[in-house]
Amino acid sequence: MFDLLLRETIMKSLGYLSLFISFAMPIPALSEDINGFDPSRSCVEVLSNTGGTTDQFMIASWVFGYLAAQDDTLRPVSIDNNKVVLQNLTKACIDSGGASLIDLVAGDKGRAKPAKGADAGSEAAARALLSQFLDPGSDRYALTQAILPRPEDIRAVYGEPLASNMIATYEKHLTANVAISPKEGQTQLLMWYASTDGLKRGSEMLREFPGGYGDVRGYFQGDHPIVRFKFVSPGEKLGMAYDGLIHVNGRWVWMPKPWRSLDN
Repeated sequence: MFDLLLRETIMKSLGYLSLFISFAMPIPALSEDINGFDPSRSCVEVLSNTGGTTDQFMIASWVFGYLAAQDDTLRPVSIDNNKVVLQNLTKACIDSGGASLIDLVAGDKGRAKPAKGADAGSEAAARALLSQFLDPGSDRYALTQAILPRPEDIRAVYGEPLASNMIATYEKHLTANVAISPKEGQTQLLMWYASTDGLKRGSEMLREFPGGYGDVRGYFQGDHPIVRFKFVSPGEKLGMAYDGLIHVNGRWVWMPKPWRSLDN
């Protein structure tokens, strides 16, 4: 019965969206930038693999239509409201640990559950977090400030004297003027997910991280998910490269280039 009702609801939502497209906006010319999306796929995949503004607009408009079909309440559809919807979707996607888009939007009527425990440190959760930086309308300074490490985070991952040296380095260099950000045209995310214990033991993933990690791996304490990532243009492998996104104390924090604090 639920599947039948869900199918009917989706058809209604598509009807709303079709009417909106027909009467409220011109249909854009097809181009290679338009990829479309599948609502049954993981929200991480949907939100991180958009081809551009058109895809993002399609997602947000679909959400408006779906919600309207659920409770028969029409909401204004605008560029500004679309941006808000996309930001809310990204946050909810992180919390869900990568639920399907349909489950995420359905909320309590669907099957999505907030991520807890290990799920919050999953590869899907990391990808969802980093995908926020690809949104040209996001506040990348605020997003970066939200993941800066506290002294207790650093000491939970690195031993002394490196930990104290890193705290001093980050207090000096990781200021409000620092922002993780792709360059113009860099719309895709490349990511390498590993664990600090694996890097410490010299796993194959160590070669995917900057060489400086070979110098600091002896200082790793415990076992924490760690990510290296790049923002790249479609089809490219070179781009804006970052390292040191680590899940510790229940949240993702950014501890870049720890080897630079070895001689402090």
